[in-house]
Amino acid sequence: MADLFSQIPPHPDQALRVLHSADWHLGKPLGDLSRAPEHEAFFTFLLNAIIEHRVDVLLVAGDVFDSAHPPQSAIKQYYDFLSQLREQTDCEVVVIAGNHDSPALLDAPRELLSAQRVTVVGAYPSDAKQAFVTLGPEAGPRVHVAAIPFLRDRDLRTGKMGESQSSIQEQLVAGIGRCYKKVVNAIKRHDETWPIIAMGHLTVRQCETCPDSEREIHVGGLGTVDASIFPKSIDYLALGHLHRPQQIGDRAHMRYSGSPIPLSFAEAGDEKEVRILDFSATGLEGNYGLRVPSARRLIQWHLRRDELELYLTQKRPPKSALTPWVEVLVTDPISGENLYEIVRDYAADRPYEVVKVIGRYAQKNVEGTMLGQLQDDSAADTLLREPKRVFENRLLQEESLTEDEQSALRLAFDELLTLKGERDREF
Repeated sequence: MADLFSQIPPHPDQALRVLHSADWHLGKPLGDLSRAPEHEAFFTFLLNAIIEHRVDVLLVAGDVFDSAHPPQSAIKQYYDFLSQLREQTDCEVVVIAGNHDSPALLDAPRELLSAQRVTVVGAYPSDAKQAFVTLGPEAGPRVHVAAIPFLRDRDLRTGKMGESQSSIQEQLVAGIGRCYKKVVNAIKRHDETWPIIAMGHLTVRQCETCPDSEREIHVGGLGTVDASIFPKSIDYLALGHLHRPQQIGDRAHMRYSGSPIPLSFAEAGDEKEVRILDFSATGLEGNYGLRVPSARRLIQWHLRRDELELYLTQKRPPKSALTPWVEVLVTDPISGENLYEIVRDYAADRPYEVVKVIGRYAQKNVEGTMLGQLQDDSAADTLLREPKRVFENRLLQEESLTEDEQSALRLAFDELLTLKGERDREF
């Protein structure tokens, strides 16, 4: 394990060491396959990293769970990890809710967890003073953490009938900026001695998204913000929501840590990481990426039909502790073939498991672009899980609608999806 930690310098004297993580998505399956063993491997890595690098503070920037009603096994993983952390370290923890989380579920044990040095902010509080915490020893060094959870529409604006997209966008962006300014100002009124870390769960421009595994966070993406909305007095911005680790533009102190495991095959080639940060009394002194080892590799193979047998019987993917899972996309399938069975037969008894087979036929849609038409056994289920895609397909069939009418219907549909999502996240 030492080689994984070799790029991180020793804990500096007179510094507070912080680890930034996000987007655990506990309870998330891949199709009907459990990811629990991969999450368990990540927690083992994370605990060892915190001990090895003498981490003082752990930040979890939202989407602890994959849904508002996670399975009991996922809830148990969460509390088991926090218990192990408390038993084996003195690390303090700050957890905020993401758009997938139920604020009520996270907030319910808040007082109990507070006694264990775990601060949880599920819902944005009415009093800005309740959205920050000061961490570290009394003698210093310390940090102030503005723990701002995913901000829902009701936190940011009061909706009115007939509002335009531009008006909604203006209100959402202004509301987000206002929330950060209120909490940071409350910190400065309290004490300006120590550096400020701001946490958040939102989408910032100039960043790479992964639509296959990231939900649109506000109606029609209208809550996407520019980095300039965040107060300049922030020393580090610890973000969640986007699953690829990255900094915002040229601002190295504003970062997404990314998800610790690939949450879809679209993330198969991503290098996963957590961030380790060193703070002195004057600000951020060190900013390092620590690679998260892959317990199970997700692999995509794009193949022609005539390549299948040789490739699937001979190919050996990179090894991982857990059996690699493979998605096979066949670019020129033969109509009428049971492609899934053919691929599974070729891949039998191989050192990997094929979990998804896609036959893609080039087909021109009404906008003149090339779409991949899915032809596997799960196509109907996929459409049912993607109501927006079904809605778009249906909308395109209504040729009599003007562009303005289509735009209005899209906005209304997005608002309904948002309302449904918020209702589902509440008990």
